[in-house]
Amino acid sequence: MDGEDRESRFKKEYKKGVDQEEGRRRRTETTIQLRKEKKEDQLAKRRNQTLASVSIYYLLLLLFIIIYLLFIYLFIIILL
Repeated sequence: MDGEDRESRFKKEYKKGVDQEEGRRRRTETTIQLRKEKKEDQLAKRRNQTLASVSIYYLLLLLFIIIYLLFIYLFIIILL
């Protein structure tokens, strides 16, 4: 009988400040918030990679145009 009383008392007193529904609601909100943050981080990384690849593409294109113009300039100088 003493064991049953102790067990029932423990169940009543254990985490008395946290309601079961309140705890479930908090866990759900926290999980949703973590998922949103992770999604935002992934999108930010994807945007940074896209911007980096685009900027590298334009730098290479600019370099190619400069080299092309130098060859044309040298070719005109050699012909004259």
